[in-house]
Amino acid sequence: EAGNFQMAGSLETRGDWPLQLSGQYSGMRMDPWIEEFSGHSMAAEISASGDFTLEGPLKEKGRLAGSSQIRQLQINFPSLALSNDGPLEVSYAGGDLKLKQFRLQGPSTNFEAGGSIHFGRPPTLDISARGKAAATLLSLVASGIQATGESDLQVRIRGSLAEPQLSGEIQVKDVGLGYTDLPFRLNALNGAIKLEGERAVVSSLKGTIGGGTVSLAGFLVLQETPRYQIRATLSQVRVRYPADFTSVLDGNLTLAGTTAQGQINGNIAVRNLFASESLNLVNLLSGPSPFGGAYVSRPSTFASAISLNVSLASARPVRIETHDLRLVSDIDLHVQGTLANPVVVGNIYLRSGDAIFRGNRYTLTRGDIAMTNPFRTEPVLDLQAHTRVDKYDLTLEISGPTDQIRFSYRSDPPLPTADILSLLAFGYSRRLEEFAPEATNPFSSASASALLSQALSSQMTGRIQRLFGVSRIKFSPASTELGALGGPVLTVEQQLSPALTLTYETSTANSQYRVIEFEFTVNPRMSVRGFRDQNGIFGLELKFRKRFK
Repeated sequence: EAGNFQMAGSLETRGDWPLQLSGQYSGMRMDPWIEEFSGHSMAAEISASGDFTLEGPLKEKGRLAGSSQIRQLQINFPSLALSNDGPLEVSYAGGDLKLKQFRLQGPSTNFEAGGSIHFGRPPTLDISARGKAAATLLSLVASGIQATGESDLQVRIRGSLAEPQLSGEIQVKDVGLGYTDLPFRLNALNGAIKLEGERAVVSSLKGTIGGGTVSLAGFLVLQETPRYQIRATLSQVRVRYPADFTSVLDGNLTLAGTTAQGQINGNIAVRNLFASESLNLVNLLSGPSPFGGAYVSRPSTFASAISLNVSLASARPVRIETHDLRLVSDIDLHVQGTLANPVVVGNIYLRSGDAIFRGNRYTLTRGDIAMTNPFRTEPVLDLQAHTRVDKYDLTLEISGPTDQIRFSYRSDPPLPTADILSLLAFGYSRRLEEFAPEATNPFSSASASALLSQALSSQMTGRIQRLFGVSRIKFSPASTELGALGGPVLTVEQQLSPALTLTYETSTANSQYRVIEFEFTVNPRMSVRGFRDQNGIFGLELKFRKRFK
């Protein structure tokens, strides 16, 4: 990999020891020599092929002079390869290395460069470049950066390598930026970066994330230890976080630090939250934490060095809706840890909500999701939901971390836990089994009816709702109003508003059985229910709920 090197010449051991050499080289690695002279590591592999001459008194190295014509120059970055277009003329004399104007080209890259390097103590340079450069060069900053697009540049760099002085401008055109550890990508980035002395100043960069706008401003100081500060202003930005959700965000973020360490600070307001249509109550409770994110087995050094200090709160109550889940919540969270391992702490307060499971509608009466573990994201649930099945008011309480959920149940009128579970699972109380003949035991078909109800609810409800505006469809094994011989009951429900529900119920075995019912929820403790029962009798009920401790 070191390449081939051939030379010939003469050295006289008299006077100043005059030297005269000429030679050729092919595929010769140049980056180790550049590192040796400059004292800085190179981010690219540089190889060259060409010929050279060197002459002058060996005893007076300052009078040595040489020249080279590089026919082929190859510069290989991790994600970009550049090569010369035409020969590159290099000359050396008196400690100065001069490069005549030459052209480099590669994917989305075509620019001219030239200048000189003085190998003193410290080494100094004066190099200028103009043309187009690919955004993939940003991967030199961190290997996890994924960049597309190009920029027009006109740059001049002068001074020492430790404290270079910059001048010129970089015009950014439709650049896209992503990072392997982030759930979003910055697109259509346009604007200008001005080079002023030791600073690169970002004054007017604008782009989009998920349809929203992002404005960037800040600076990068190119010293021996580079430092930076970039401020991002977000407006209606859509981010796929947490899992199965899309968040609409406003706010400000500031990234500041050095190449060794940095921090992201800011305040983000959650405007809206959209859930995947496939999300349901079972997936939300039994699946992995939506805040966990993808596990990164070998996070990058850059991501591990960036700490987080970001406030995440809802500007107003946030609504989440799918075809069988509705929630209204207040969000008050704080994101800490590192970019490679973020940790979310805080609270999500559930103001109200309802969900459909196995054909039953559960109404949320209390809800709080707390995250207090400072070392990992660990949601702890404290939920209470109410449903009505077969004339029983059932209350379900869910508590504990998502990987160790605890359930408790109660009913009004009171029932044993086994009967409550039977009502929740099958829509039928085991007590009716005592009054039903063995041949017509409703539990002989309970499981099949429950499965049918769940299948209809999960597979058909969305289609029915889109076609006819129906919110829920449910099959129950039988109705207690008709007795054990009544046959399965079909229930169709329409949620006209968050507070008003209209229900129609009929029996598949008795066409005369029809029940029409509406329920209007005034507040969590009071509701009004009106109905027409199977006998054609109209009624009106006013319900009050009060819990005694």
